[in-house]
Amino acid sequence: MPDTPHIIDSCGDQTARHPRLHVRISALASEASAMHERLVVHCLFTGHARYFRRNMGVENALGGFIVTNTFSGSGVRFVVRNRSQCNSLVVPGFRARRRTRCGALARVRGTGSAPGGTPDAEARHRPKPGERGLFPLVAPREDIGRYFVGERRILDERTARYPLRSTVEEVLAGITVAMALLPAAASCALATGVPPLAGIVSTGLLCAITAALGGRPGMISGTSAALIILQAPLYQQYGAAAVAAAVVLSGILQLFFGIYRLGKFVRLISYPTFLGFISGIAILTATSQVYAFQLPAGTGLSPGAPWLQGNMLRAALIVAALAAGVAHVWPLIIQRLERRRPDSTHRWQHRLAELLRWLPSPLAGILVASIYAEVTQAPVRRLGDFLRDTLAQSGAIGVSWAALPSTPLAWMAILSTALGLAFIGLLESLLTMTLVDEVTESRGSTRRECLALGAGNIAAGLFGGVGGCGLLGQSLLNTKSGGRGRLSGLTAALCLLVLARNPSGLMIRIPVPAIASLMVLVALGSFEWASLRLFRAIPLADSLTIVSVALMTVATRNVALAVLFGVVFSALVFAYKASRRITAQSFISEDEQTRGWRGYRIDGPLFFGTAERFSRLFDPARDRAEGHEHVIIDFSGSRIWDATALEALDSLARQYRSYGIRLHLWGLSRDSARLLREARAYIDESVTNENALYLYERVVADYPTNDSLEVEYELFAKRESGNAA
Repeated sequence: MPDTPHIIDSCGDQTARHPRLHVRISALASEASAMHERLVVHCLFTGHARYFRRNMGVENALGGFIVTNTFSGSGVRFVVRNRSQCNSLVVPGFRARRRTRCGALARVRGTGSAPGGTPDAEARHRPKPGERGLFPLVAPREDIGRYFVGERRILDERTARYPLRSTVEEVLAGITVAMALLPAAASCALATGVPPLAGIVSTGLLCAITAALGGRPGMISGTSAALIILQAPLYQQYGAAAVAAAVVLSGILQLFFGIYRLGKFVRLISYPTFLGFISGIAILTATSQVYAFQLPAGTGLSPGAPWLQGNMLRAALIVAALAAGVAHVWPLIIQRLERRRPDSTHRWQHRLAELLRWLPSPLAGILVASIYAEVTQAPVRRLGDFLRDTLAQSGAIGVSWAALPSTPLAWMAILSTALGLAFIGLLESLLTMTLVDEVTESRGSTRRECLALGAGNIAAGLFGGVGGCGLLGQSLLNTKSGGRGRLSGLTAALCLLVLARNPSGLMIRIPVPAIASLMVLVALGSFEWASLRLFRAIPLADSLTIVSVALMTVATRNVALAVLFGVVFSALVFAYKASRRITAQSFISEDEQTRGWRGYRIDGPLFFGTAERFSRLFDPARDRAEGHEHVIIDFSGSRIWDATALEALDSLARQYRSYGIRLHLWGLSRDSARLLREARAYIDESVTNENALYLYERVVADYPTNDSLEVEYELFAKRESGNAA
């Protein structure tokens, strides 16, 4: 038996009811089996035990609480226990490295053999009355934690060992994100035409709803510049009520997408398209921070505003460089302190490193830059100045639905805008969620994200705000600051709403250039620099896809158009490559009974891209001149995909019939046979006439056949023969 078990303890944690838990346990079981280790699961609620017995195929149960099962094919043992037996578990020969409270993932190093998996074996290892057993320990995150993403939180070593630090980091990350959300929300609202206060409130509502109900903890949502190109023209033509109606309708459409699980179609986006999207958004995020180095225009911040001059520009650049520099070197300082030997001389350095870890690096950069600006009285714009400039132009929150236009032309514009907002918002949110999944080494729920985004946009529209979606830059800033759960997003939304209604406190003294420099730093980190080195190693078409999608994203700011171009271009490249890979091998029968028969073995897909090349592989005139009366086409290495392929087969059958040759098909897959059956009334009857199919092996006797396909298609041929009779 393996002597190093993994013990997973779900004490007091309802995440064991997660519908994807058994999938993650399966992945962990396979890894443990490959490492010759043993996996034990402790489930302390009766409902949890019932869930494992139902979903994990557990067979043996003792009183409905202790259940054991060997995972199929892995040799890993699962044990589910209830609360009363948790602290009474004794595993002989095992020593604990540390003890924790309930709710922790655990790993125990073994020095002896593990107990058996049967109820009798488990009973032999129960302690005597009053004897305290061994409790699970905290596991390294890279061993177990990455497979378990709960509904409430991500289970990892930090959360289990330091719940207070985890909470503090989430709150501080939310405060940092709120500082970055505020200028973006106000600028997007001004660019659309609605009052800035309405844009800030709608961003706060959207961020709160997606953080609480979304499928990706740690992801930040808000107003996006990609949606301005659709909302601004509608506002100029029909007013704020039309924009609010379009936002509400887009939320309803996103709810529809979530209910019917249409978010899964994001898988159709190729990896080069994804790289181009990430690089384009990173460039947009970096270039949009120039507002911090411009003077405020008469109607708010605009691209044509004049640049800062003299001491103001110099001070803004110094503050920005200081904030970015501190945020960059902060983790390096902590690592340097932790490398010291933990003796009496360097003990204070380890304590200092533990203390510095409580402060996220982006927030450290903002604090240092703020202290410098206050001490030197630097002439830089503060967050309070920005709020006064923007909120002074704000009107009342809400929308007058009586002003909603009623003409058919106006509603056509509203519906088309709503459709664009829903599609672009979902696309940018799901792509952002994919990147956050990679950063956090976990997987979110596209369905829940679609539903939460729809609910958030409905709430934003009812308050007269603008639509929003997932924000790549702010989401990466959140994860970089230590925000991996839902608390960081809720904190950011709360701070945003409080600042919008009451701009006071220490946050209004924060320099705007410091926030902008952090967003530039995040954009530089999110840019796919590795794709530049891949250009020589990947096909030219993929390189062109990356560059074209990135440039189109930057030039048009239309994420949907850029991604759609990447998907279509990738599909055309694939179709072109596949169209050149269809071949045919010819076989001539030498048997007396099958003389006059020719066989063709087709390799490659048959679809609209290969139909013309497929037709050129055959020569009915030559086959007639050589005296062949029957032709058999072997499709065991091919597949019929679409109507163009059916039309090519029909045309080929008619050509052969004009020369007095009958065409027979063999080795069709189930889908190909179904296509032929459904198109029977429109296809030449000689295509599906299989009366002489039993002679196929004599025609190409030396070619290996697929028994399952042969039997399946013989049944189909008999059924067709019976129908013909």
